Amino acid sequence: MGRIKWCSIAIAILTLPLLILAEGEMINLELNSHSTAPKAQEESSFPQLEMLKLINKERQNLGLPLLKLNLELSRIAQHHCEEIAEFNKLTHTSPVYGYNLYERIQVTFPSVKKMAENVGVGRHAFSAHQRFMDSPAHRKNILDPEFKEVGIGIVRKAPLICYFTLDFITRPSAEKQQSTSRFYFEQAPPEDAVPMTREVMAVYTFTAPQEEELVNKGIALYLQGKIEEAIQAYKKALEINSSYFYAYYNLGLAYVAQEKFLLALENFQEVIKREPGEIYSLYYIGYINSRLGNYQPALDALKELLIVDPTVHPEILLNVHYLLGEVYDHMGKKEEAITYYEKFIDMAKQSPHADLKTVSNAVKRLNKLKEK
Repeated sequence: MGRIKWCSIAIAILTLPLLILAEGEMINLELNSHSTAPKAQEESSFPQLEMLKLINKERQNLGLPLLKLNLELSRIAQHHCEEIAEFNKLTHTSPVYGYNLYERIQVTFPSVKKMAENVGVGRHAFSAHQRFMDSPAHRKNILDPEFKEVGIGIVRKAPLICYFTLDFITRPSAEKQQSTSRFYFEQAPPEDAVPMTREVMAVYTFTAPQEEELVNKGIALYLQGKIEEAIQAYKKALEINSSYFYAYYNLGLAYVAQEKFLLALENFQEVIKREPGEIYSLYYIGYINSRLGNYQPALDALKELLIVDPTVHPEILLNVHYLLGEVYDHMGKKEEAITYYEKFIDMAKQSPHADLKTVSNAVKRLNKLKEK
């Protein structure tokens, strides 16, 4: 998978869903090093509308209400996107003025009931959307049935690098937007914009839970290759909140990076206890068991993923078929192995997530089995 430059946050006014999550680098779940989006999507002159269409298609497939594009919210998202692009820093806090998501949204939408934000980097709207959907936290924000409106900010920094900010809100339909939002957008903000906005926001307080901050710290350390330090941050988060399953998930990824598969397995199993059916943890459980030679537990986990919606998680289904072929191959079950290798190859022909090396390996294994 290897692309962890993503950040997701969700805020309810009275409760803070713990939605910070980053994906691991060791297992190539995306299989898309050679993938490209359809030409029409890459060359879209209106990437914000293209992103909106992609989001609403996902929601429509699940019977969820479609999101409306809020232009004022999009201005807020765009401004934040410009800042993170300028500083090359994926964050929910303004690297210039220090506003957090709560402050940026509430100053314009004071009665907002719930808010969330996804930020990330991609080549274009299509690839960014695919990666958002590949991440449980970002996907949860996109598919949250409570959200009614979205603001979309996009900044192209280089030919192959585009920054994205998606802001989601739920608010009373009759709410009047506040004029204080102009401080964000009139060229350079006036000198008094920051203190005035801070004064407006003085009545609000928002502090991220300590365990969430620790997991964010761990993710940053992980990205820097400081795996052991990341592990210590995740463990501290669990000392504070032993039910924080995103800490277990990221701890599992860190142990996979160290090839400490038994410890990784324990943590992914902890995730499943708290979030039954969580697909990425199930995949890792299947993968790790297959590497440890525990073939039946591997099959049990992988077969649970065969019911995954192929339109929502095509990369998962693709990888599951390959792993099933590999597991049956190791078990000496020729016919089953052939069946899943063939399904994998057929799916790979139509998939932008297919990796040529993996496909080539499947073809070699399949031919070898048929020669026996």
